Amino acid sequence: MRKICLVKPRLPRLEEIEVDLREMLDSGRLSNFGPFSRELEKRIGAMTGVKHVISMSSGTTALTLLLNMLPKGSEVIVPSFTFLASVQAVLWNSLIPVFVDVDIESQTMCPSDVASKITLNTSAILAVNTFGSPCLIEELEALADERGIELFFDSAHAIGARHDGRYLGCYGKAEVFSLSATKLLPCGEGGVITTNSDAVYAAMLNRRNYGFTADSRDCENLGMNGKLTEFCAILGLKEIESIDDEVVKRNRIARQYREALGCLPGIGFQSVRMNDISAYKDFTITVDSRSFGISRNNLKGALADRGIETEAYFSPPLHQMKYFRESVASKLPNTEALGRQVLSLPIYSDMTADELEYVIDSIVCCCRSDVLV
Repeated sequence: MRKICLVKPRLPRLEEIEVDLREMLDSGRLSNFGPFSRELEKRIGAMTGVKHVISMSSGTTALTLLLNMLPKGSEVIVPSFTFLASVQAVLWNSLIPVFVDVDIESQTMCPSDVASKITLNTSAILAVNTFGSPCLIEELEALADERGIELFFDSAHAIGARHDGRYLGCYGKAEVFSLSATKLLPCGEGGVITTNSDAVYAAMLNRRNYGFTADSRDCENLGMNGKLTEFCAILGLKEIESIDDEVVKRNRIARQYREALGCLPGIGFQSVRMNDISAYKDFTITVDSRSFGISRNNLKGALADRGIETEAYFSPPLHQMKYFRESVASKLPNTEALGRQVLSLPIYSDMTADELEYVIDSIVCCCRSDVLV
C-alpha cells in the first residue's frame, strides 16, 4: 500500500551545507550566538523588514520568554482554536488565559469577541496566524491601540506569509515564528522573535541567556537556555533561500485542492483574504457529515486505510481539553463547530501531481460511498 505523509520537511543535500558544517566543526562553536545564528537573524530581518530578530531554541521558548514581559496574574486573550503551545506559554508565566472564539471563515481570532472579553486586568492579546494565513490584523491593531494593551502574534505557522504585500513579522509589538521540522523553514528545532521595539529586543537578549546582561555575569531577569544551535542555523540559512518558492508551491497545491474538492457537498475551506498570501503550513478542510455523507472521523479513517496521513488540527480545541474543562467556562460556538469538522490534508512543496491526485480521488471516492455517519 502506498504511503502519503501529512508533511515532509524540505532539507538540503549534504553537499549543499558541507562547507558550513566543516567551518562550524573546525571552530568548535556549536551554539552561544555563533556566526551562523547571527546571520540567520540578519537574513530573516531583511526579509521581514523589522529592526530586530532574536533567534531561539524553539518557537515555544520564544513565545514563553516574550510573554514573560507581562505583569504576573494579568489576563492574556488567546484563541482556543490553536496549538497547545500558545496557551502553555501563557500559563508558564503565571498569566491567565482568556479564550475567545474565531471568525468562522478565516478560522482566526474574532475581534468582536476579543473586544467583549477585555477587562481592566487584560495585559495583552495573543493572536494566531492559523495554518499560515494572516488573521484580521488591522481590526486587532485598532482594538489593542484603543484599549491600551499589547498585541503579540503567534506566527508559528506563518513564515513567508504576506499581508498587503508585506511579509508577516512586522505587526504588533512582536511576532514569534517556529522553525521546527513541520514548518516552511525547517531547522530541526528553533524559533525567532521579530520586533521593532528596542525594549523587547533588550529584554529577549538576556532572557534567552539565563537572564545575564550583555557585558557581565550579573543576572538581570529570570531566563533560560534559549539559544539556537549553529547546526540548526545552518539548515535555516540554506532553506531561507527558497522560502518564496516554497510558499508559491504550497499555494499552487492549495488551489488544486480547492478546485477539485470545492464541488463536493459538505466540504469547506479556510478563507484567505484577497490582500493576503497564506504560507499554507497546513491545508485544512471542514467536513459537514450531513452533506458529505460521512463524518470527519470516518473520512480520516478511510484515508488512513488508503495510506494517506491526515490530522484533525485543532480537535479538541483548547477549552475542551481535560486540563481546561473544569476551570474554563467558555462557550465558543465557532471554535466548537470547527473542532468537530476540521481535517488537515497532506501538503509539502515536492508533493507530486500523482500524490495529489491520489488524495483528491480518495476523498471523492469517500463522498460517493454509502458509509453511515
